[in-house]
Amino acid sequence: MKFKLVILIVSLLLVMVPTVVYAADYYHNTVGDTSLADEAPYYGNWWWGHRSSNRIVWEIHDYWSQDNANRLRNGQYRMEVEAYKYRPWWQGGSLYCDQLNVASVHTFELPVTHYSVLNECGQSDKKELILLHLNESSIQGWRWYRHYHYFSKVTAPSGGEVNYSFSYDPGNDLWLGKIYYNSSFNATSSDRVGLLNLY
Repeated sequence: MKFKLVILIVSLLLVMVPTVVYAADYYHNTVGDTSLADEAPYYGNWWWGHRSSNRIVWEIHDYWSQDNANRLRNGQYRMEVEAYKYRPWWQGGSLYCDQLNVASVHTFELPVTHYSVLNECGQSDKKELILLHLNESSIQGWRWYRHYHYFSKVTAPSGGEVNYSFSYDPGNDLWLGKIYYNSSFNATSSDRVGLLNLY
């Protein structure tokens, strides 16, 4: 009888413990070089927040299906963390340049061989682009890979956006999603809508 009572109490406690659910969503995988969709991460979960009066952190969690992880060929894949909106020169060039400047890169759980921090647009001393060169043989399906990056706030007169892409070098990007932020660098929404969590 005592044993059954203990089992009942434990069961009730487990039911009563609140479950924390965080936003996640499928990546777009339909804009840009769609031939990469079969190798790209399948699902994403992002976090955005202020780490100090002049720092933003963007934490990214990527999830590959087993099939997509198996299709990765060694040596050429990159994740691209873009603190601007790309536009080709014939459309007037990229937007939201010089608003965020890469302060530090933390690859954490994401298997990479190396990374690069580059100026993509605007003033040459502002670095808006992080290229994470993947160690493809270490990526497994059915698990999350977390990495996070700090950006210094420069100026955002009317807000802006950051974008995330997957690419095969040489080649084009496959766009995965974006975050919109306001003039205070507070994230206002994401595309896809389910990707964004706030610290």
